[in-house]
Formats: sequence, C-alpha cells, structure tokens
Amino acid sequence: MGFLPFLYLGVPILKGRPKIETWCRNFIWSGDIQYRKLAIVAWKSCCYDLKDERLGIRSLRETNEANNLVQCWSIMNAIDSWVTIIKARVFRKGHIRKSHVFSSIWTGCKEAYEDLMEHSMWTIGKGDKMNLWRDNWCGLIIAPLLHVPADRLSLLKA
Repeated sequence: MGFLPFLYLGVPILKGRPKIETWCRNFIWSGDIQYRKLAIVAWKSCCYDLKDERLGIRSLRETNEANNLVQCWSIMNAIDSWVTIIKARVFRKGHIRKSHVFSSIWTGCKEAYEDLMEHSMWTIGKGDKMNLWRDNWCGLIIAPLLHVPADRLSLLKA
C-alpha cells in the first residue's frame, strides 16, 4: 500500500494538513489540483454510491472518521500489546486523561471516543471494570447528581 510522503530527509514537504479532498475535487473539475474551477455539481452530491446515479467517490473525511471509530473500538476492546501501551498513556483510573497526549494514533481516535461511548452498551459481567458512581448509567452519572465530593469518590465502593 502506498502513502503520501510528508517528509523528505526529515524536512516537511507540506505545511499544515494536506487538503486531499480539496485536491481531488479540483482535479475532477479542472484537471489540476492547484486550480479551482466552478463546479456544476456540489462535491457532496458526488460522494454517493453509484446505485444512486452519482460518481461513487468516497468522502475522505467520512472514510477517515469511520476508520478512527474502528481504531477506537480496537483500543477499547483488544488486548494486544500496542493497545496496552495506548491505554497506559491515555487512561487514568479508567477515564481519559485531561492533559494532552502526544500520540498519532490517539489524536484521531479521541474524537471518535465520545461518539463510541455515547452509542455503546456494556456487559457488566463480574463488575470489576464498572463504577456505579462515575460511569454513565442511562445518560446520567450518579455522583454529581448526589453532590458527592470528588475527593470522596475513591472511598465509595459499590
């Protein structure tokens, strides 16, 4: 599988994030990635399936978001060594660190993490990884509802 070279001999080739989707759009409409031409059809309309009589071009942004979601799911559920390293760097006591984490993997996944947690359901099992007071139960976290001080949460067992 190929990739775009962003560094050449350690020197960045591109400044900032490459706008690959913009380049694709420019190329399709004008034949040159640097030249923007007035489009006849909206780019979003092109990014649909062929069965809808569109061009069938995948939106790179949506593809990237889907890949980040899959990667985040792997981080939350896999037991591989790379996952152990990521979890050790990102999570503290089962919750995401508030400070910035320098990780190329986690940077893409952190946006998908909230979406994943919002639309996920957990099987409790033995209950050793669940916390009655700090975990989200049916859209509510119990400790703030009962005004439990943060320094007392570690003392609560349930």
